[in-house]
Amino acid sequence: MSETINFMIDETLVAQHDYYGYLNTILTKKSQFYQPYRPSNAVDVSPCELIAFYLPQFHPVPLNEAAWGRGFTEWTQITKAQPFFYGHYQPHLPADLGFYDLRLLETLRAQAALAKNYGVSGFCFYYYWFSGQRLMDGPLEMLHQNKDIDIKYCLMWANESWSKRWIDEQEVIIAQRHDSKIDCEFIHSIIPYLKDNRYLRYEGKPVISIYRQNLMTDRSAIDYWRQACRDAGLGEILIMSVPGYGTVDDAGLDGVLQFPPSGDIQEFRVKGAENASFFNKKFEGYLKNPAICRDRFMQQNSRGKPVFRGAFTMFDSSPRFGNQASIYVNTSPDFYGNWLVETIRQSRRDAADRQAPMTPVFINAWNEWAEGAHLEPCRWYGHAFLEATRKALALA
Repeated sequence: MSETINFMIDETLVAQHDYYGYLNTILTKKSQFYQPYRPSNAVDVSPCELIAFYLPQFHPVPLNEAAWGRGFTEWTQITKAQPFFYGHYQPHLPADLGFYDLRLLETLRAQAALAKNYGVSGFCFYYYWFSGQRLMDGPLEMLHQNKDIDIKYCLMWANESWSKRWIDEQEVIIAQRHDSKIDCEFIHSIIPYLKDNRYLRYEGKPVISIYRQNLMTDRSAIDYWRQACRDAGLGEILIMSVPGYGTVDDAGLDGVLQFPPSGDIQEFRVKGAENASFFNKKFEGYLKNPAICRDRFMQQNSRGKPVFRGAFTMFDSSPRFGNQASIYVNTSPDFYGNWLVETIRQSRRDAADRQAPMTPVFINAWNEWAEGAHLEPCRWYGHAFLEATRKALALA
């Protein structure tokens, strides 16, 4: 496959090679892909469950404020973003939901309603648990307490240390310690959520995922989790890992949960990057080809174990990592929508091969704005990625 990239990603980005002219285009105009909100009239049964990763860091918490300054939230990084080259879409600014605060129940209700309108079945919350201390769990707890919010959910344990990694990974805000006792205790913090009727299940088993299972030092903790859930009346559970951090078999887990582009090893600039018109001459990061990433994830298998497949909308870590960012160029609602169609169809084939029910499909992400990965509407694309999601469900 060719790695050459055409940086003219959008016909509405007219030839304004000056920085401020280009930035003005991004801030004041709309993409050729732009879509307004459209209510759903669909009554057909969805071919699969779509679950979008959900970041709860859109409200101030004391530890973040101590590390970054008073009032810090994820929006702080996003509003600093700027385009590095001609064809680079930054900043990503929210549309319908605005710069929301996840301490407000109204925000969560609006998010759930918007997701369901476009065929997204639920959210996978990043779950921050550090040796008994929970952080940024307010949105999850609000959802748990408000049973009338009709949306499924599940949890991914974000089990690495929380650091200032986009400045200095060694500067730890709160450390994640792993030993047999600590890892065993983790399961008791999430059992109340697993008992929720809205919690995501596969073959009747609550789905738990671990971001970096290779950090867990004792496999016996996984066995403890299973027994603790049996003792709690939950029966069996399904424990998934993100690929790229050890193997499923070594950890005693049940399968793979794709989290693209996590695990993508493209550590080079794509061919054609030298032709890009850079505003920022200090950029030393990576411009990557999303088609290569897509193909690698599509080809992944887990030797008979379930693979919960995934796709991303866009990905651009420049709001966090600046000149060292990874940017997937030439992403678009059409590229994402076609990838999602292929992923759903591949999941159907996987299920037939395993003679098992079809697995959920995961989307990165609902609201990872500082990584450019969001289904939530933005000013440039409007509801185009949500509309592509709805279309993919119809075509698959």
